[in-house]
Amino acid sequence: RRKDGNGAVGALPSAVSADGNGGGDAGRHRQRTRKPPGPARKKPALPASDGPAVHRSSSNGYGSVAVDEYDSDSDSLAYSVEASEDQFSLLPSEVAPLLSTRCPDDVAPPSSAVGLWVTGHRGVLGCAAVLAAAGAALLLVSSHSPVVPVSPGDGGAVPLPPPPPYARKRVPAYPSLRRTPSDPLAGFLDASLLSADLLPLRPFPTGAFWTNLLTRTGDDDGAGRMPVVAYPYAFRWTPGGLACSYPAHRRRVVDGNTIVDGYAPDITVGAEAGPGGVAAQFDRKIVRYDALGVALRFTVRNGDGPRSPQKSGSFETYLVPGAPYITATFSAAVPTLATITTVEHFGCLDYVVKMPLDDSDDDNDDADGGPRQRHCRSPGERAKHVGTEFGLRTADGMAWAIFARPAISWELVGPTKIVAAGNYSGVIRMALVPPRAAAGAAAAELRRFANAYPVGAKVATGFSGNTGQQNVKMNNVETATVTFMFSVRRADPEDKLLMLALPHQVGPLKYADTAQPLPSGRDGWHDCIKGVMVPFVGESWAYHEALAHVHFDEARPMEITLLPSVHSAMLDDLKYNLPTASDVYGFGKQALRLAQLVLIADQLNMNASKKKAIGMLKEALVPWLGGALTKDGHRKGANGALVYDYDLGGIITKKGLEDPMADFGNGRYNDHHFHYGYMIYASAVLGRFDPTFITEYGDFVFSLVDDVANFDYSDARYPVARHKSWYDGHSWASGLFSMADGKSQESSSEAVNCYYAVGLWGLVTGDDALRNFSRLLLAMEIRGAQYYWHIKPSRRVYGDVAFASHYMVGVVGALDVTTRTWFGDNPVFTHGINIMPVTPATEVLLPRDWVAGEYGTALAPLYDAAPEAWKGYLVCDHAVVDPAAAWEQAKSLHSPRLDPALSLTRVLYWIGTRPDAPPELDDDGARAAVRTVAPTVPGG
Repeated sequence: RRKDGNGAVGALPSAVSADGNGGGDAGRHRQRTRKPPGPARKKPALPASDGPAVHRSSSNGYGSVAVDEYDSDSDSLAYSVEASEDQFSLLPSEVAPLLSTRCPDDVAPPSSAVGLWVTGHRGVLGCAAVLAAAGAALLLVSSHSPVVPVSPGDGGAVPLPPPPPYARKRVPAYPSLRRTPSDPLAGFLDASLLSADLLPLRPFPTGAFWTNLLTRTGDDDGAGRMPVVAYPYAFRWTPGGLACSYPAHRRRVVDGNTIVDGYAPDITVGAEAGPGGVAAQFDRKIVRYDALGVALRFTVRNGDGPRSPQKSGSFETYLVPGAPYITATFSAAVPTLATITTVEHFGCLDYVVKMPLDDSDDDNDDADGGPRQRHCRSPGERAKHVGTEFGLRTADGMAWAIFARPAISWELVGPTKIVAAGNYSGVIRMALVPPRAAAGAAAAELRRFANAYPVGAKVATGFSGNTGQQNVKMNNVETATVTFMFSVRRADPEDKLLMLALPHQVGPLKYADTAQPLPSGRDGWHDCIKGVMVPFVGESWAYHEALAHVHFDEARPMEITLLPSVHSAMLDDLKYNLPTASDVYGFGKQALRLAQLVLIADQLNMNASKKKAIGMLKEALVPWLGGALTKDGHRKGANGALVYDYDLGGIITKKGLEDPMADFGNGRYNDHHFHYGYMIYASAVLGRFDPTFITEYGDFVFSLVDDVANFDYSDARYPVARHKSWYDGHSWASGLFSMADGKSQESSSEAVNCYYAVGLWGLVTGDDALRNFSRLLLAMEIRGAQYYWHIKPSRRVYGDVAFASHYMVGVVGALDVTTRTWFGDNPVFTHGINIMPVTPATEVLLPRDWVAGEYGTALAPLYDAAPEAWKGYLVCDHAVVDPAAAWEQAKSLHSPRLDPALSLTRVLYWIGTRPDAPPELDDDGARAAVRTVAPTVPGG
């Protein structure tokens, strides 16, 4: 609407549908209304519409509504309102008979179904879309009013009836194939390094932090050549033992674009095969793993050959992220410690590290005649030391505290090697004396907590859908509870567990008060690539995670004055870039693009376009989801692109099975959450408007969902949350390829999209447990992205000002971060890949205050030279802080040239739904608007 100087309200020019008639998509839109200030004023009646003549009307003295004939082609009614007051209400009893005469009998509303709260308005109602569900309400509200359904009779809330839960089958829907002969496991993964009780592999946790232990760098290479990262340390296992590294000691910054924590074997835990100083060779096995840890066993090989069946002595070690100690439990073996640089000092801990005296530091022995616990002495030779705590300082400045239980006798036998006096059975723990703390005080704390160690951990999540109780609410924000339950071994029941928290964990842990921060370590102890690690005491970490909201539609209606541009773009976009890609990633992006056109058409009441887009989307998706279901229950037309991996447990592409590098490594479990997130999103949108799609293809979609977001630990088909690292707080995208940086992920926003899409699927299928779990995964991913991808000079997680000035990380690895991407150095790529796709979740992912610095500092200078395929994302990013300027940029975009996951329609609609969107057709800001709420489908 345009308001003239006298306050008169005139009609916008009528839009014209694709076929040239006024009854197509024209005018089927959501509007926002802004009430004029001051007391209510009388308004003249609306002028006649350019559309068909009005046939029926109803009034109640405050205004009237008129309805034209039903248009069966577009499933809609044209209507207009004449108001004698600014706002008025028509009761259902007044409106229902009128509408019932115009809608077909099978969609006519019951008398209690419809209420109108309106400001002078003309538009179009979709009968089936708006009026089919009892209790629905059409709302026309102020742009500043909350948009919620209200009961036509009493103004109370109208609950949305949830869809009935979909009874899915617990078997993979896709054909099951073995990896042999296409891509046999032995070519890239050494399953012989797993103990027999961990076989068969299925379901294998392909996203776990420790997969480098098993993966090969080449067909002829042994496994385990690349490091495994369990902060603050990194490890490699070899036939000679466990090589341990503190990578932050070798941190380097490359050109202000890349930060690398370099792996080096600072100290290696091993054993001797027997007298004579011959280093042992080991048979290595992974003997246990769980959600947060992995246990390794090294068994000494005796005899002349490496395959001699006689074995003697062993040790186990436990890689648990956050453990400040490296722990090894020896059984009848001769422990050795070997350093990469010269040992400058070795002896009792309080000698090597000046520390406060402990009450137990005296010359008394234990009752059994052995050295007293927490004691160390030298029996006449400086190179030999006996006791339970020791210190070691190397030439490169690293100081290690070493603890033993029971006492052990060590001897420095060379410049880089320490050997026990004989066979030993017991626990040896080593910890780098925290570089960020006063060495003496920190060593005293390490002494205090040395006798409790983790061997693994479970992760528990609490939701109302699982427990029958409401999720916790804090400050009116719905939350879930996440609990790390460490499996602890201790010398005494009173011994407490000491662990280290990453930056994103510190705040929630302090707030939850289940684990206690160590007072002397409040400023941090160790460093890792993610920042400063803070010590906490407690064997259970329970904290609250604010759950993300999952809904299909934007948080606010579109600015109505932008409708003509969006309408035109919609008609064009339905002709461009249809989902025809043959690769899973490319197809998924195209499918999401089309699904977004469905949602936008629905929100703008463009029913003809919506119907067309739904048909196109279903036609495109069905071949990927098992093929069309025939009347006799068979399927036809499947493209055979997806299969179930019988050996490892997951959905992979057939191309990826035949060629490890095809589909971005999908066959070896790279990027599944990126690939399937797009397809799940498109499927959820289709299921929202076509319930038969869920009935016919739901099991295929659930197979994709379970591949990336399974929440059932008892499920023998898929691992739990394949890509999610519970400790890191985000996902790792890399699968079963050996990675020099441990694990990595490039696109934080595509990971966000996956868990958002899973939530939408849970919404349309009525699966509350899945929806809750996805909301948690989504919230964690967003928070992880905002900590470790979204950087800025004022919050230097990575400790380098030049690096932080880039505002966005391209790839986060366990040992490195870079502002570059896998496919190029252009900063536009870095930002774009971490913005795509643009969904309602993007509004939470990209907060306005951060975007203000990011766009103004990093992107604005690059915009003009940016490739057009990426400009659409830059425009969407810009719209977060300046929608008017973004709208001007969008005018020069060409939809066919944009990224396959983005259309011009989506760009314009995103801009139009930002706060303070630009009033393109309005001179003074007093524009009429309307918001239509049609709760006939779940979500929104």
